Amino acid sequence: MVTEEVPGHADAKVSSVTCSLPLNPEALDVRRRRNRESMRRARVRQQEQKLEMQLQIRQLETQLAELIATSHVKQSNSLVFGQLLQQTEQLRTQKRELEDKIQQFENFRAKLHVEQQEDKERKRLAKRELEVDANRSSTPEQRNEKVPGRPVWVSANLAQELLQFATKMFLDNAARTDALVPRANVVLGWRDKRAIVDDTWAQFLLIKEFPRQLAASLVEKTWKATVNVNEMREMLKWTAGMEVRHQLSENAYVVSRELHLPNSTDADHPIRYKYQLVIFRAETPNGFIISTQNINLTADTTVAQMLDQRLLRLASIPLVTMYGFQFERQYCDKTGEEVGCRVKLAGRTSDGSLSYAHNVLTEALPSILRWENTYVGPILCVTST
Repeated sequence: MVTEEVPGHADAKVSSVTCSLPLNPEALDVRRRRNRESMRRARVRQQEQKLEMQLQIRQLETQLAELIATSHVKQSNSLVFGQLLQQTEQLRTQKRELEDKIQQFENFRAKLHVEQQEDKERKRLAKRELEVDANRSSTPEQRNEKVPGRPVWVSANLAQELLQFATKMFLDNAARTDALVPRANVVLGWRDKRAIVDDTWAQFLLIKEFPRQLAASLVEKTWKATVNVNEMREMLKWTAGMEVRHQLSENAYVVSRELHLPNSTDADHPIRYKYQLVIFRAETPNGFIISTQNINLTADTTVAQMLDQRLLRLASIPLVTMYGFQFERQYCDKTGEEVGCRVKLAGRTSDGSLSYAHNVLTEALPSILRWENTYVGPILCVTST
């Protein structure tokens, strides 16, 4: 039962008494469950908010640590970035240089192929000339003319001393060229060192290792070409003629050789040189050499005076030259067996002009490649392994 408040006197106070009817137990149970569920959801929301706040705190702490570390290494990172930029530029430069070298190799390969064809044609013409010369010989004596021996004033000991001195000159010159040019270019496996000294002297040294090639075999084939002018043309295309003057020993000759050099002012009329040379082969402690050198073979002079290049120039010799091959045996470290050969082509030459020095240095590499192509193996068939 509910009573309403009854208005009375202003100073009087009337209280209202509310009497509630008892609720249904099921309704109370539903209310309790709703209250519990509402409180559970509130606790879950509070827990999720707490976890989210903790996660945000950890993220902020991590970002703060990264910012502190970044501020400490910012200068170092700038230096590293600059180094990376510099390395990138160096790689770009190396790439351009490599592309240029590849193009040079392709051009050289094409030129070499043309020269091979020209060499084949020259060889064919030389063979025809030999056949004609043989037919012109009227008697067997003429066809088998004996080579003149040593001059009467050249003893066997003097000839031996001459060859020993020439061998030392050649080896010393190769060592000087190697020291003069510390860095070598590499072309088709050849380490190439070339230089112009005192504006007129051309010095060169080319080195390559040939596995499975024997020094004795290579020196024998090269020697046969050296003493035969027609085979010599296959290597040195400027060679025009050669006449044997004296045989100093079984492995040494004094010859007169004619050389036709390119003439920049008149291509149809080459520059002609004729001079006297000593051609010899000799054995060294680790292999062999074949050398060609100017010589002024006259009496009443020492061996050094006969071969000294400065004295030859003073004697008005038009072309002073010294070049040749060095064949060094290579051995297996384990068995001691000969497993290859290191070949060197070394030289020093001058006619007193800068143009000739440039011509010689330009011709040095093609000459040794023609030698390799003829006596070792076809260059264009060689592949890297």
